[in-house]
Amino acid sequence: MDDGQITKNGIVLRLNADGTAEALEMQPNEMDRAVRTIEAPFELRRRGVEGKIVIGDCEPQPDRTLLRALSSAHDWAADLRNGRPLGEIAAATGHAEAYIRNRSQLAFLSPAIRSAILEGRQPTNLTLERIIRKPVPLDWGAQARLYGFEGGQ
Repeated sequence: MDDGQITKNGIVLRLNADGTAEALEMQPNEMDRAVRTIEAPFELRRRGVEGKIVIGDCEPQPDRTLLRALSSAHDWAADLRNGRPLGEIAAATGHAEAYIRNRSQLAFLSPAIRSAILEGRQPTNLTLERIIRKPVPLDWGAQARLYGFEGGQ
């Protein structure tokens, strides 16, 4: 590569003529100059403390942390509904009661949001930390708006 440039909304790569021609098994003068420049728009998405460059449409990637938390939340909510004391659940899992209480609220996410999380279609900035930062609204439309789902699922 000769050089590259990253702008706010894209990336431009300029490939070395000799190296590109050699890789394509041709002479540098046979190559159109346009094939030596690659331009691609991208979007920088923040997710907690990390940034992610997204180019084009990406395959959905389930968030393992969210998946584990969602599964545990449903288990704990079922235990609570069945009359198991919070302190007993906490002791059995090795977590504080506040931890269980805080994460159990994921069991009350709308079916559409749960499906999106399971399939990895949730907004990139929807993290476990973002969900547990505030109480989960019981209104599914409010959840959709709060967590960045378009159209109020």
